[in-house]
Amino acid sequence: MNRTSRIAWLTVLMFLLAGCTYQRQAELPPPGLPEQIYVSPQLNDYRQSRVGVFTFSELSYAPGMGRAAAESIYRELLRKRVFTNVTDEAAFSNTYAVSIIDLARSKGY
Repeated sequence: MNRTSRIAWLTVLMFLLAGCTYQRQAELPPPGLPEQIYVSPQLNDYRQSRVGVFTFSELSYAPGMGRAAAESIYRELLRKRVFTNVTDEAAFSNTYAVSIIDLARSKGY
């Protein structure tokens, strides 16, 4: 290919790619989600419940995030006073469901 035809092909390719990036402003229909979002229930029947917050399982590319998420949820539950007894079980490193259920049953959660 000579230089002129190569430049012409690149110009056509640039126009085609620019056309793919152009977007018109379109109105999207509402997704039909619920209109009312409740932050907390009106009647809290769980006030006397005991809750243990365990470490979440972590992904390989985000080490330590399971513990960070558990600590964040623990602090938020304490701050909002949803339950009277919230225990941080983030030190329990086993994230298998069977082990967590056994520990939760033994501690009465």
